[in-house]
Amino acid sequence: IVAGIDLSATSNLAISSVLAAAVMTLDGGPFAGAPGWLAIIMGVLTFVAVGGALGALNGACTTKFNMPPFIVTLTTMMFFSGLAIWVTTLLTSDGSSIGNLPAGFAFLGQGRIAGLPFSLLIALVVCVGAHVVLSRTLYGRWLFAIGVNPRAAEVSGVPVRKVVFWAYVICGACAGIAAILYTARLETGSPVLGQRILLDVVGAAVIGGV
Repeated sequence: IVAGIDLSATSNLAISSVLAAAVMTLDGGPFAGAPGWLAIIMGVLTFVAVGGALGALNGACTTKFNMPPFIVTLTTMMFFSGLAIWVTTLLTSDGSSIGNLPAGFAFLGQGRIAGLPFSLLIALVVCVGAHVVLSRTLYGRWLFAIGVNPRAAEVSGVPVRKVVFWAYVICGACAGIAAILYTARLETGSPVLGQRILLDVVGAAVIGGV
């Protein structure tokens, strides 16, 4: 909507999956021996925090240093994909993935409520939230105004840099939520999570008219 792009979404999935799995793992993680629900909560917070932090990095480079978003997110995509693999090799013997996650965590990606996949319900909540923000809030109107003409929006009093920065943060946080569902479905933190879906991610946005 703001005429930007985020190519780092898939590497965001990978690094979020690895770090959150390291937090949740029951054999050596910081919550080893703690109740499973506590490990799950801290893991979910880690997913969103890591995703949002990576989005903040993209947003800062784009808005503070006026770097092209294509170059910024392409660079972070390559860097964090490699970082995810490196972290996994440090934490595991085979360097392939991080397993032994709390049993209840798998419900987020595999469970059902009233016959509907729980992951679908999470996706619907995110979609409804995005729709409300875009159509019913001042921030949503600012996003569209920037996409039409950023210079005119700035002259009109829209804090363009701040709005774009938070757009990247939100994008990163959404990638973190997607990482929760992927990791829960696979029941493992993988450094190659989402490696083959970049075209799907970008294509969905383009075909959807964003």
